[in-house]
Amino acid sequence: MTEKPSGSSGHEKSDGRRKLPNRRRAIQMLAGTIAAPFVAEGVARLPDLDQWRYERGARQRFEHLSRFENVERERKIAAETGVFRSFVQSSEGKRIAESGIDQEIFKFLYRMPPVLRKHVEGTTYDIPISNWPSILLSVSEDDGAVVIKTADVFQNPEVLHGSNGVLIEPRIVLTNWHVLRSKLRSVERSKKDPQELGRIEDEVRTLADISNKIGVDAAVATVPEKFQNLRARTLPLASLSDNEINGNFIRVAGIDPDESAGLNGTKLYASCAVRVTKRMARFIEEHDIFSKGRKGDVESQELSIREFENSFVFLLPPGEGIWHNRPPRYGPRAIDMLLGGPEKDQARLGGMSGSPVLLDDRMVGVIFRGAVLEYRGVLLEVAFFHGPDQIRRARDAGLSYTFD
Repeated sequence: MTEKPSGSSGHEKSDGRRKLPNRRRAIQMLAGTIAAPFVAEGVARLPDLDQWRYERGARQRFEHLSRFENVERERKIAAETGVFRSFVQSSEGKRIAESGIDQEIFKFLYRMPPVLRKHVEGTTYDIPISNWPSILLSVSEDDGAVVIKTADVFQNPEVLHGSNGVLIEPRIVLTNWHVLRSKLRSVERSKKDPQELGRIEDEVRTLADISNKIGVDAAVATVPEKFQNLRARTLPLASLSDNEINGNFIRVAGIDPDESAGLNGTKLYASCAVRVTKRMARFIEEHDIFSKGRKGDVESQELSIREFENSFVFLLPPGEGIWHNRPPRYGPRAIDMLLGGPEKDQARLGGMSGSPVLLDDRMVGVIFRGAVLEYRGVLLEVAFFHGPDQIRRARDAGLSYTFD
């Protein structure tokens, strides 16, 4: 039996952010799949069948737009997101965001309009592959050389490797600091000269300190001149403030070939953006199942709260935020474990880090992390992005690196 969070009308159907038998059951079901990096090996994992049932249930309300033709579907998306935007910007919406009780905040987030990629296909909200805004950035561990791939040249998504970013100027890529850091680790591994290696390590430590201090996971990278005429869309950061984005309908366009991606390896999330307040940031940290691994680590908790507070939250499609068992590589899972497989379990959202966020046709941010909120047994998968104010703040603070 499913039900809404306390305070919701009982006749409405659950949208799959579904009521589990009790809080203990919710944690037991998801601890193994969501908090895998933080818990012992002995914790029970969510069985494949249970995971399928969870995602199937979670999609029920998302499917309410599927029966309409493109024009009518676009009209309904505009109407639903418009109503939500009005509430976010109303005095009551602001009160809940700034000082609401836990139940009010969860209901607020729970009511973000659910939209799937297939609902925007064939509408003006869709993004054709020829106009795709994200690129893949990678670095060779052999020689430290930068490699950039663009969505319009992909023929086989299985060979795609790298992390997302977006060109905001010729040769200037905006991405996450944690993405840039991973690329600099590859550069480090390619260096044979101890002095040069030490220089890069010092720069990584300096940039990490800046990111932690300001609570922003965004950075820019200047790539070599050979990418000056890269066949990719350039999207300057919009001259908007974070206040102007709050409540608006946004799309996140990335390249992340996995089970939920399109045939060309791309993903498109569509949702409304809600600016995270200090009150909401602490609620999210308390109820994020990922945060259970940070309990007792005050420094990590406070960093997460700062990053949440400097961001927007939006609703994810069902199944993007939870951790999944990867398909067996060699047969039964027991044999896989003996032979070194399968691949490490992960959330489908994981490969979307650094993907650009669009408001209309303007680039307003980059996605940097996700969360699975659990409140009174109800689950909610969300993600976060830094808006223009925080990205400008990161650049002003010196979160940048130039590749040779």
